Amino acid sequence: MSPQTNLLMTINDLQTLLRERAQSFLTFAQPLTDDQFVAPLNGDKWSVAENLQHLYLSARPVARVLAGPREFLAQFGTPAQPSRSYEDVVAVYRQTITANGIKAPATMSARPEDLTDRAALESRFLQAHTGVADALANWTEAELDGYVIPHPALGPLTVREMIYFTAYHVEHHLEPVRKSPV
Repeated sequence: MSPQTNLLMTINDLQTLLRERAQSFLTFAQPLTDDQFVAPLNGDKWSVAENLQHLYLSARPVARVLAGPREFLAQFGTPAQPSRSYEDVVAVYRQTITANGIKAPATMSARPEDLTDRAALESRFLQAHTGVADALANWTEAELDGYVIPHPALGPLTVREMIYFTAYHVEHHLEPVRKSPV
């Protein structure tokens, strides 16, 4: 599924996009040998395994927040503006990480012990992203635009914008992995 140009995606669109992006990463990783799976890319970049663990660690809290009570989100206030489009969120993220040299914090980075069981790692990654998609079934379109979740680099995002980020984040990490000689 390609994101719609400058339109807000529906819950069904978001669920489909999240599932497709997660499956795309796993489909890419599936034929890799275990050595290729854990080898640093281009000699010094995260391996496919490290990318998967990072994506799991970043999606897991989103899934938990979406599955939890709306009252939890009240602490973050209300949106200062309407939800931006997928394209706008992607553009802001790209600009922010480029301009500020933002890297993932240690809490969102893989530890060696996280990478010892490939099947478990792939399962965690898929469960986290599927969990985000599944949790959306309990939300309304208005609620996606009426609650805020803080993002460590982008600041407050509406729930819809956080879902856009979560879907794009997989693509952001898959793109250089695809280009790297594995």
